[in-house]
Amino acid sequence: MAQAPWSRQRFNDLINAFQTELKNYSKQVILIHGDSHYFRIDKPLNNSEGTVITNFTRIETFGSPNVHWLRLTVNPRNPNLFEVNQEILP
Repeated sequence: MAQAPWSRQRFNDLINAFQTELKNYSKQVILIHGDSHYFRIDKPLNNSEGTVITNFTRIETFGSPNVHWLRLTVNPRNPNLFEVNQEILP
């Protein structure tokens, strides 16, 4: 059977690459993207032992019809490094 131009395997390859690279990397990493138009901040990746990879944070941005924005600040004094504030438009 022919594979569709986009497949779940490509997404899985990306997740596996993140997990591999983060295994020996101790600094904070942030991934910002838009997708389902639902704002969220989470830690969605687990390592091979099933525990959360704590130095990886995902931010999914607002989307239409909620076209608000985010202010991202890098704060070296914050152990999480990144501070995210929602800027809600009237």
